Amino acid sequence: MRRWQSDVKGLLDVAGSIAEKPLEANGLPSKRLAPVDDTTVGFTHMLGYAGIYVEKHGGTGYAYVSLLYGELCRRGLFPPRYAASLSIQFEESSPFGRERWLLVATAAYFDRLVECLLEEYERWAEFRGGVGSFVEFRARLEEEWLEGLGLNVLSGEKLEVLRELAPSTYRHLSLALKATNSVKLWVRRDLDVALLAGILDVTEMNEGEVAQLVPRLLEEVSASQQKLQEAYLEEAQKALRHTYPGHVIRVKSDPCRSKCYRVGPWIIAKWS
Repeated sequence: MRRWQSDVKGLLDVAGSIAEKPLEANGLPSKRLAPVDDTTVGFTHMLGYAGIYVEKHGGTGYAYVSLLYGELCRRGLFPPRYAASLSIQFEESSPFGRERWLLVATAAYFDRLVECLLEEYERWAEFRGGVGSFVEFRARLEEEWLEGLGLNVLSGEKLEVLRELAPSTYRHLSLALKATNSVKLWVRRDLDVALLAGILDVTEMNEGEVAQLVPRLLEEVSASQQKLQEAYLEEAQKALRHTYPGHVIRVKSDPCRSKCYRVGPWIIAKWS
């Protein structure tokens, strides 16, 4: 076991080292790591324009790092070039083996996935002529998608089960597949969240080695986010050419006002 995996201080140290990297990449100043008095803000510590949340329970642990997007908005620094969230988390079962510590760089996530599937499945039920219950459909998804792991990779072949039964969700997940590189499309075991994320096994690495992985992950996540935006833009342009030939429609959004930076249902960053 590496020192940083043994207690909450070690986990905080590695989280602080990781947090330095997106600050550097975005040209943002760093400050002394300081605890947060009010943990209702979602963080246990602050490091300049980055927030850190750390928890440790026995042999397991979790650390999360995110830029303080609300503060960046207030200072006119939004959007940053690199808008990835980073985490260190212990997984009992993972694609890399059992009891591994993973470094996760998230490009975007599809929240409340199973609720969206339920709503869409029931909405289309009358048109399908009552093809089974959602409980049966979910069991089928679990059988075809999950491999007994906390995080499971999704492929185009695995998504086919949604094509007729949940076509809107199928479309959004398929568009996300166009944004994959070393960043993959994952689904959690509970089917509650789908992730576009780069994930590395850092179990045998020391604190410095873990931090050195972050700049490359930030580049890969940024490229994935760009591909995701291009995939949705291309789809919208095709629809507009078919519906309104010769017209251009521009839709402006203000993430700083909505406190959510998203592409379709895919959330890149969300804050309160």
